[in-house]
Amino acid sequence: MSIFTAITIEQKELDSFFFLFFCLLFLLTLQIKIYIEFLWGFWYTVVIYDTIKDMHSDFMGIV
Repeated sequence: MSIFTAITIEQKELDSFFFLFFCLLFLLTLQIKIYIEFLWGFWYTVVIYDTIKDMHSDFMGIV
């Protein structure tokens, strides 16, 4: 009985460890995803801004 109890306690500790590990991994991947999206969004905004600026300067040159 005592051996069985020890095994179940160990199993619970393992489960909580895996749960914490999974949570940390999930948060880490989420953070990386947000970081990549932020960088992509920043780059995209800069490209759009440059394109609009070029179009505007071309338009002003024509006028």
